[in-house]
Amino acid sequence: IRYVRPGGGFVPNFQIFQKGDVNGQNEQKIFTFLKDACPPVGDSFGNPTNRLFWDPLKTNDVKWNFEKFLVGPNGKPVRRWNPRVNMSVVRRDIMEYIASTYSQRPTK
Repeated sequence: IRYVRPGGGFVPNFQIFQKGDVNGQNEQKIFTFLKDACPPVGDSFGNPTNRLFWDPLKTNDVKWNFEKFLVGPNGKPVRRWNPRVNMSVVRRDIMEYIASTYSQRPTK
């Protein structure tokens, strides 16, 4: 962060995670888990020739930055959104999920 704009020389006093792969042969296991649990958000990569940096290509791969996953309190993936989905839709879906989850819990 110190050398990245607009880092302004900021040096964190906490551990920073390293970059990891979300697709391909070296993808992190958490992304394999998430992608296997939720249906893909699209079936096309457009024209991937010389533009994608992983292999093998799979239908459920993360297509672009800002693809989102919702994971429930039990650790199970619930939903996945395309990066072009408006955040108001994501917010609405999350609020509906929370309401439905907590309305089904027994009260003491």
